[in-house]
Amino acid sequence: MAKVLAIEPFYGGSHRAFVDGLVERSCHEFRLLTQPACFWKWRMRGAALTLSDKANKLRFRSDLVLCSDMLSLSDFKALYEKDAPALLYMHENQLCYPVPSQDQRDLHFGFTNIASCLAADQVVWNSQFHMESFLSALPGFIRLMPDQRPARLAKRIREKSLVIPPGIDLSALDGVPLERELPPLILWNHRWEFDKGPEFFFDALQALLEKGLRFRVAVLGENFQAQPRVFLDAQDRFGDRIAHFGYVESREEYLGWLRRSWVSVSTASQENFGIASVEAAYAGALPLWPDRLSYPELIPPSLGIDHLYSDFSELVLKLEETVKAASYDPSAHTRHADCLRRFDWPNLIEAYDELIEKVARG
Repeated sequence: MAKVLAIEPFYGGSHRAFVDGLVERSCHEFRLLTQPACFWKWRMRGAALTLSDKANKLRFRSDLVLCSDMLSLSDFKALYEKDAPALLYMHENQLCYPVPSQDQRDLHFGFTNIASCLAADQVVWNSQFHMESFLSALPGFIRLMPDQRPARLAKRIREKSLVIPPGIDLSALDGVPLERELPPLILWNHRWEFDKGPEFFFDALQALLEKGLRFRVAVLGENFQAQPRVFLDAQDRFGDRIAHFGYVESREEYLGWLRRSWVSVSTASQENFGIASVEAAYAGALPLWPDRLSYPELIPPSLGIDHLYSDFSELVLKLEETVKAASYDPSAHTRHADCLRRFDWPNLIEAYDELIEKVARG
């Protein structure tokens, strides 16, 4: 059994769900150091200093350091007084993460990810799409530098990389009863951030309104900053059609909303896996996802033709068809559950435990 020091500077959302699920189910011994899920730029710049100081004070002989992409691993290893191999889990990256149109990309954060990958003994990506998009972006990113450009970075990182999707506690949904009601409930359960495309989701709902269709909407998901204007406007636009609007603190209540929903929508412009989307689809909400990013990896081609859309018009058309049908197909739920069950923690924990032992033993 390995002793694992797990570092998570951004302890919230998918980062928290992943590390908590791993700590709970692994056969290895964990010590977890975290920081609150806010001020992400400061976490990437300063977490290594803060958390290395805490780690050095622990009476814990670590065989392995496990961290996420929010940690500057190279800085942490330089400051950590124990010599332990490191496993880096990449939830997202700052080479490919979209930047708001009014902002300019800060190249420092991309370099932090690159240096962390190089400092790690093993890099794990949450999807094939994520790994390939990062490695493809590397050469162009390096060409932005004026001179002394490091060579073969993509090759060096690829050689220590593999893909293992994050485990999800899907079994918790099996005991939650279905509560379908009319008019049908449309679900949006993503972070309240620009990269999740909320304006496209609300525009699609507006198109349904203009067609005279009856529906309700539940807008869930975390908001780490001030509430974006698009959400404030949506509350006025959809009024009493809103069944719920805002983050749900209770896990049980959150799962209940998933089981009430007829259809779940993603309008993301950036998604390296999509834990919230998998949860909703497994719960029985028919998925409507973009036919790009990591989504085609989540669903087999035989189902993708019905549940992946190519553009805004197709999203509206498929939403309209679902709302008009307003009938629940148990066989469709079974098909989704069967193909998504591979992401349940019991089906992935062995792969993680074997990898931890392998890296810890060098």
